[in-house]
Amino acid sequence: LKPGRLEVEQLFSSGKVSKAEWRPPPTPGAGQPQEMDQAWAECKRRMRVQCEILEEEQGRMLAQLMRAHTDEVARLKAENADLRSRLELAEQCSTVRGSPCFGQPPDDVKVGICEAREHIVNFPGWSTVLASDVVRVQAIAEDGAMIVGVHLAVLQRSPYFEARLASRWAETVNGADSALPLRLPAGCPVAAALLLIQLLYSETGGCSGVTALPITDAGMAISVAQLAGMLLLDDLRSDLAHLACGLLGSTAEAVELQRRFVTLPSAVSAVCRGAFDVPAVAMNAPELARMLQGTARSPAARPRAEAVLAAHGRTGACVEAVIAALEAMPFKVGMVQHGCHQIVQIDGEAFDWLWGLVQEYLLVPGSGASLLRFFRNVAGLQEVHSITACQASTSLFDDSVSSLRAAFGKYITHLASARSEELCEAFRFGVAPELRPSVTHRSQTCRIDYPNVLHFGHWSRTLLPRLLRAAGPAQSRLQAELIELQPKILAGLVDDTLLEAFGGDMALVCDRISQDAGTLMQWVTRRRLIAVPLVARRNLCIRLVPSLGALPRDIAAVVVQVMAGSAAQELSYVPYKVTGRRAVLAMASMWTVVLSVVALHFLGLRFVEASS
Repeated sequence: LKPGRLEVEQLFSSGKVSKAEWRPPPTPGAGQPQEMDQAWAECKRRMRVQCEILEEEQGRMLAQLMRAHTDEVARLKAENADLRSRLELAEQCSTVRGSPCFGQPPDDVKVGICEAREHIVNFPGWSTVLASDVVRVQAIAEDGAMIVGVHLAVLQRSPYFEARLASRWAETVNGADSALPLRLPAGCPVAAALLLIQLLYSETGGCSGVTALPITDAGMAISVAQLAGMLLLDDLRSDLAHLACGLLGSTAEAVELQRRFVTLPSAVSAVCRGAFDVPAVAMNAPELARMLQGTARSPAARPRAEAVLAAHGRTGACVEAVIAALEAMPFKVGMVQHGCHQIVQIDGEAFDWLWGLVQEYLLVPGSGASLLRFFRNVAGLQEVHSITACQASTSLFDDSVSSLRAAFGKYITHLASARSEELCEAFRFGVAPELRPSVTHRSQTCRIDYPNVLHFGHWSRTLLPRLLRAAGPAQSRLQAELIELQPKILAGLVDDTLLEAFGGDMALVCDRISQDAGTLMQWVTRRRLIAVPLVARRNLCIRLVPSLGALPRDIAAVVVQVMAGSAAQELSYVPYKVTGRRAVLAMASMWTVVLSVVALHFLGLRFVEASS
């Protein structure tokens, strides 16, 4: 027991112990708090590991369910579209009125609307739509008026309604039952408002939504485009204007549109002007193609060629002429000799002008034109000879090929937004390092390779993640095309953004890259090692353990931590109770694994320092 005060004073008075030499005996149980803290830290670590495992299993099961029920999800989406149309018809209580619009937004709200022009907002989801309030909108046009009930979440996809339904404007509405007035532009019927509301209820809202509308004449397409411009949906207005150009059939119809509407979209105006100013409507597709080829490199003649093309409208002859002119490649300047190589150069202005015609006539809603043959021909233009003294020279592109690559990226992005069946085939053009097999020269001493100039690389860093997210149902097939690549090629394409776009298939990407140890060491970073799921992280660390000494310090620390956690976790999953000698053996094996990994790590670091 601890001695009392009286006993201590007796020891001092007897002279056996001095006050300077006196030390109180240790208190029993003094080391218990430190042991309890260590036990509590170990419990928290195990709980954290268990939570990570549960989250990983939950994500994996969700990804499997999504892959297994893709067809079921598509069927439910189709049923939702049918129910949406029925709900829309049930909510339309229409009354014809001739009263003028009795209110306009304040001036400051108008200024805010004009500054808020942006793309159409993504669809909020049917649970959000059905849970929002129903707003009664009174569409007022020259042919009458109609009151339509629209959900608030759907109206807020338009920046115009988002600002108009703000709190300070909502206070000016007289009563909760009064309708929100909406005066349509001149020449727009009430049916245009119903078509636009139907498009706002569409989940896509882009090219595929426009082509699904029951629009059969150019006048109705222009009416909906005018209303979309009023509601600050600029991308939607552009798609509808291109659709109107395709539906414009005759000169008489162009005259009628000019009389009916105060202003026309720029694309439609060009067609209407060309119908009167250019006496060359009788040209066929081959003649138009030769005209475009001859004027591609003449800046002075380009406006006249555009006028002649616009006079034909959006006909099949114009589409064929643009494709034929593009495939003739008048923008290819020629080959310049540079040592043993021939450099292929591209006239950027000529190609940009032709590609502008492609965007105007081909990359529009409802266009079934294909550019795969053109890009296939472009991809095989390069030749690389294994021997410099070969009779034929190596042909390579210079930096001007960037315009061709940018056009290829825009084309496959258009295919993804239009849900085209050609998306996977076009994607293979970019994935394949070579589209043509290697051949042997007639001299039997030289091998000729044809590297793909459109192969995905540094120029597609921002394109690939955006393309995977916009592919929709085809995303799984695009990911499968990437995973089938060789580990070295796949590692050159997969950066942090693309790895994140893979979602639940990150583990497949990591497994494919880890098949090549050298490629894995060059590709792995601390950020990527932490970002991947737990199971994939553990597999990567197992592949990296033999090369632990050559890894950077931050990556080696993560590998050691993951391997130590894996050993402890395996012991925590023993299916029977471990007691006595078994517990001692289990703990000994765990610490043997941990100490071996740490020893390998420090020996590798010492070896690297000694060699340097």
